[in-house]
Amino acid sequence: MLFFILIFFLISIYLVIHIYYSFCPPKIKRYLKVLVFCFIGSIVFSPVIAQSARFFKRIEVSEFIQFFLYSFSAFLLTLFLIYLLSDILKFIKFYPKFLKEHEIKEGIFFLIISGIITIIGYLNAMTPIIMRYDIEVDKPNKFLTIGVISDLHIGSFNMTPAKLSKAVEKINKENPDLIFLVGDIFDSHSSGKIFTLHSYGEILSRLKSKYGVYAVMGNHEYYTNSTEADVSLVKEAGINLLRDDKVYIKPLGVYLIGREDRTKSFKGLGKVLSLSELMPAKNPEDIIVVLSHNPLGISEAVSEQVDLQISGHTHNGQLFPINFFLKALYEVTWGIKRIKNTVLFVSSGLGQWGPPVKTSAVSEIAILKVYSTEKYEQK
Repeated sequence: MLFFILIFFLISIYLVIHIYYSFCPPKIKRYLKVLVFCFIGSIVFSPVIAQSARFFKRIEVSEFIQFFLYSFSAFLLTLFLIYLLSDILKFIKFYPKFLKEHEIKEGIFFLIISGIITIIGYLNAMTPIIMRYDIEVDKPNKFLTIGVISDLHIGSFNMTPAKLSKAVEKINKENPDLIFLVGDIFDSHSSGKIFTLHSYGEILSRLKSKYGVYAVMGNHEYYTNSTEADVSLVKEAGINLLRDDKVYIKPLGVYLIGREDRTKSFKGLGKVLSLSELMPAKNPEDIIVVLSHNPLGISEAVSEQVDLQISGHTHNGQLFPINFFLKALYEVTWGIKRIKNTVLFVSSGLGQWGPPVKTSAVSEIAILKVYSTEKYEQK
């Protein structure tokens, strides 16, 4: 969080200067210019000040204020990118003629464009979308349908009962063989109360598949301060929670391994097992599927010759252009990649963290069609 506050502080300085020159009349008195500068600064810096107070002083604010501040942060990030693009175009002398430097119409145009993008991003974030993926595995006689949702972040304003109900309805219509919830079901320390108050357990209990609904822990499950009580609510909803555990689904010939999130060990709450400690005895006809919230563990899956790892966590950056920076950290930030004999799938998530806006991904319900490669189909 400290890193994000620092970055946004620098962005805010840049924005205050540019907005000031866009809107401050050049011929007014100096003291009025100071007042205009301070007024713009107080508005632009409000999200940074509020988040700093929450982070350093543990000051809580209402959900409505959080919603406004996070939404405004997304708007300001978009405005920053537009001003940055305008500076680049000015530098290379390719700036549009209808926008003259430091004129009010330039600022108004940029504000309108930023507002439109933010609204579209909000609508995108609150609308669950089905994304379909085909995955080939080097195992015989396999064809199964898997429904995947990750990063629900229940307890924040980013997830509502209506949105989750819509997602459950859509995934059930696919009649999947299995449904996986790949971590970050909860969001913050009050998530368990909100989970109960708004009957999220009843909504999740409607998830239907032929061979079960399984879930794993994410990093946010360990930010709630009531981890065990919260995850018990998930179990009460009929969801099988795998915490460094495995299960064999015999009718499908699938070994399913659910990994603990590394945040557990980072916070000193216990040991997280290595994947090698969880691997079953290998059968050439069985698919080994690993559920791991964070995709950083993919190297272990490749070493152990796992067929498929399913992850979430990244949100594909959630806000453009953060997705491009994440590519330096993760093998995959959204979608599928085959690494040797292992396929890694990373979902962009059904929910969001922070701003209720998505401009680099969709609110994803992933439907995976897993089937045998052609060499097995021909036999």
